[in-house]
Amino acid sequence: MLNLLKRIGLFVILLSFFLVISQTTASVYAEGGWYGKHTSVMDVKLAGLNVRSGPGTSYPIIAQVSKGEDLVRYCPTTPNGCSPVGADGQEWLRNYYPDGNIGYYANAALGWIAWYSSDGGLSNKNYNYTQTAKVNRTSYLYTGDCPNLNSRKQTYDSPGEYQPAYDSELSASVCNPNAWRVRNYDITDYGFANGWNLNAE
Repeated sequence: MLNLLKRIGLFVILLSFFLVISQTTASVYAEGGWYGKHTSVMDVKLAGLNVRSGPGTSYPIIAQVSKGEDLVRYCPTTPNGCSPVGADGQEWLRNYYPDGNIGYYANAALGWIAWYSSDGGLSNKNYNYTQTAKVNRTSYLYTGDCPNLNSRKQTYDSPGEYQPAYDSELSASVCNPNAWRVRNYDITDYGFANGWNLNAE
């Protein structure tokens, strides 16, 4: 009986230790988990790029995006994840596209745009991955990205300045496609900026 109680006691101690470790790991992941939850910001290369409701030219055009506009790649709930869909001799990706009617923090207009041009080649892409953004309107840094930008830092960039990507590519948060993760080199700080105030380049 004594041996059984010792074994139960040892089991309880080991279980408690495991739970503490698990909670610590979960906490660390929760704090840094957003780092992996980002989606690429892209710069449109062609004028009048059609946005369609689905992947293919048979789907209706729902908007047009001008040259130099920004797109935020949409991944989370597409059936194929981030992989492009082939249709009509082109590759198609689902993106958020600019829509001033949607709302300041919720640039959530979705559509499909051809990844490759229709000139017969698969090397001519309609938009580029970007590494920096030019400031159009005064842009502040925020510590938090979701659900809206929050915890504003006393750090800002003025129009005409640049905010380089913090990561290798300019990235937006999945939960808030307007929250772009950038760096301010002037004071060696980083955080999230409002994509409506920036132009990916």
